[in-house]
Amino acid sequence: MVCADGCIHRVFPILATFIGDHPEQCLVACCTENRCPKCLVPANQRGANVQFPRRNQTQTTQTLHAQATEQYPPEFIAEGLCPVFSPFWAELPHTDIFLCITSDILHQLHQGIIKDHL
Repeated sequence: MVCADGCIHRVFPILATFIGDHPEQCLVACCTENRCPKCLVPANQRGANVQFPRRNQTQTTQTLHAQATEQYPPEFIAEGLCPVFSPFWAELPHTDIFLCITSDILHQLHQGIIKDHL
């Protein structure tokens, strides 16, 4: 990468956080919009005061690959995944996309108070 001083440097970017509204988070997490992008809570139990296991990046990638190769794993439906077969985060080193997803407070507060989308 060329810096402001004109010198060329090696850069190793790491994805530390992903901020987006709920539909964007679900798209990045490869799950349907009625599911949690961070954990495996069933759609009909969202809002319950119960701990559910977090999504696993390796397992999700394997399930997406199996679905893409027409093996039709039961986890694809059980985890509420949608057919995004080449997610941008699959090969990123030192990154767990499900830990990187954070809330978009600006949109949540604005839509909750004013009932309008920015």
